[in-house]
Amino acid sequence: MSITPFPIPRQVRQTDVLVGNGGAVYGPFDGFQIFDNEDIVVYVKAEAETDFVKLDVVVAKVSGLSFDFFTIGFPAPVPSTTEFVVSSERVAERSAGVKKGTLLDMTALEKELSKQASVQQETRRDIGRAIMAEFGGSPLMLAADLQDGDVLMKSGARIVKAPDYAAIVRTVESFGAVGDCTGVGLGTDDKAAFAKALAWVHGGHYRKVVTLSGKRYRISGPIISGTNPFVGAQVVMDGPITPDAGAFTAITLQNMRDCYFKLQVYEGGQDADYRQLTPAGCSEAFRIKGCRHVSGEVNANSYRGRVLLEDCVGGYFKQSFHELFIRCGDRESAFFAVPCGQAIYVRGPTTALGWYSFNSAWTKYGNVFDSIVDVAIPYAEFGALNTDAGGKLDLGVSRLRLGLDGQSPRRRRNIRPHPYEVY
Repeated sequence: MSITPFPIPRQVRQTDVLVGNGGAVYGPFDGFQIFDNEDIVVYVKAEAETDFVKLDVVVAKVSGLSFDFFTIGFPAPVPSTTEFVVSSERVAERSAGVKKGTLLDMTALEKELSKQASVQQETRRDIGRAIMAEFGGSPLMLAADLQDGDVLMKSGARIVKAPDYAAIVRTVESFGAVGDCTGVGLGTDDKAAFAKALAWVHGGHYRKVVTLSGKRYRISGPIISGTNPFVGAQVVMDGPITPDAGAFTAITLQNMRDCYFKLQVYEGGQDADYRQLTPAGCSEAFRIKGCRHVSGEVNANSYRGRVLLEDCVGGYFKQSFHELFIRCGDRESAFFAVPCGQAIYVRGPTTALGWYSFNSAWTKYGNVFDSIVDVAIPYAEFGALNTDAGGKLDLGVSRLRLGLDGQSPRRRRNIRPHPYEVY
């Protein structure tokens, strides 16, 4: 061939993925020529490995020309289970002039132009493998402190490490829950898994634990979330719990602030006189104690006990500033033929408790707010199903805001405040 490195065909200056044949020397490679041995980089992936890694090889030109075909020699024979890629990654340079006196040295110029063309081909190849912004989008910069295994996210014009969601969001299944409950006392007991999950939530700020939609979790006895105070927890039940029948509180959530709860219970519990705080045989699905700034919802169907006790006595934080919506079944549904025992009992004393909306028309006992200051009830529904005087809301409240528009006169008259100031 001519010693002038021209023309240079269109190419990416890189082989396809090749496999070993048991030998140690490979090449030359069709149409693939180089200027300098140092331009060649070889990437190898052995069997059972997931990534290609660089490997030092011996590069030798075939004919000794300035632009020549070449071979590579591995330090050991390459088995057929090993893949490799040969790539030219030339770093551009100017090592010689293109003038001879006052004239251009055409051979030197041709060689220089070919070197530049080869670098441009390699650059174009590598750009095609890079992260690119969509048309009309702004370019992005990759953060310098990224480590192997990091999950990435876009933050403004930068690609940065994303939060470790495995460390802050977990399912109860990751703690061993099964979620195969088919009725009260039936299925795998998930009490221990829930206890571990809530202990994990208490182990750090802004953690979230979830149950899965389509599953149902049997709880055979009481679970208390933990004693140490923390911030920002989320307990999200997309699948309900079913406590066994018995006198116990299934789940107590305590000593939290700035939290979100989505709590669900389906069946379980037992009947008691829930007009009282602690009647004989009392069963509760959920208890919230010593928590501040809590929002969320509580959904219950066919749970015979008290759905929620707001316990304002004890706990690390002052129990206040809650915003909860409580729903207790639907009498018109064939799936929920059993009424809940009681939607909510709020045990004082506390101030600025918060906002409560509830639909408790399908409960046996009316709701009780005992010794509470500053509570707002923007929506309330309760009705004749209640066996204690046709349904009522017992209020021991010194400052109350009621929003009961649209309720029937019968339902409004069954709101019976204790002798405190009500406005």
